[in-house]
Amino acid sequence: MSDPAPNPPPSAPVAEFRVPTAFFLGMSHWIRVWMIQQMAEGAEITPSLVARQFQLNGDSANHHCKMLLKGGLVSSRKGEDRRTTVYFIPEPIRQHPGFLDYGWCQFRIR
Repeated sequence: MSDPAPNPPPSAPVAEFRVPTAFFLGMSHWIRVWMIQQMAEGAEITPSLVARQFQLNGDSANHHCKMLLKGGLVSSRKGEDRRTTVYFIPEPIRQHPGFLDYGWCQFRIR
């Protein structure tokens, strides 16, 4: 039997506290869980990437991205061409490999 994973050291909250229902609603779909897993490793996601990955239309892919943003799970910025929005998890939230620390909520990503 292996030892349980150690708890990461506490860190200062870097994400704005959101209503917990919006936060967990953001995690309530398997596509969004996949997105969080990718971003937890430092990847940046665009709606067009999600649309290609899962053969979705642009509106559906955009909806998934916005649900994560609305729940406070991710941040966003304009892409280089200014027409695309890029979604990402800020580095302070993902300082410890395999863990996301939102200040008020901490969980392990697999």
